[in-house]
Amino acid sequence: KKSFETQSSIEQQSVGEGLDLTALQYNGKPLTELSPEEAQVLIADDGYFGVTQTAERISGFVLSGANDNLDRLQAGREGVLKGFQDAEEAWGGTLPEISYQTLEKALEIIDARIKELGGSLVDVTA
Repeated sequence: KKSFETQSSIEQQSVGEGLDLTALQYNGKPLTELSPEEAQVLIADDGYFGVTQTAERISGFVLSGANDNLDRLQAGREGVLKGFQDAEEAWGGTLPEISYQTLEKALEIIDARIKELGGSLVDVTA
């Protein structure tokens, strides 16, 4: 129930703030019209808004923008962390657990590419 309330809040916020879900490449049913079952499918492990697909979209944006440039990869990683911090502040502190799982998976993908290219990770959270 809490997850669906959160999703409803996201939709209300997105409508009020002009968030374009099609810009996120989501072309499905409007979030406000989803049944609980349909919403659950979207946030399931393999769902469009689930951890894996969302992390792949986030990391894919960073990887494609960096084009194997280590400095850009590091900057992209830092940008992901900054964006996450901004989201926490906007939501008043703690985000739903799925958000933290998604962040972790996105960073794993980015970090793996940094390591493949011989780079090292810089802790920007300290």
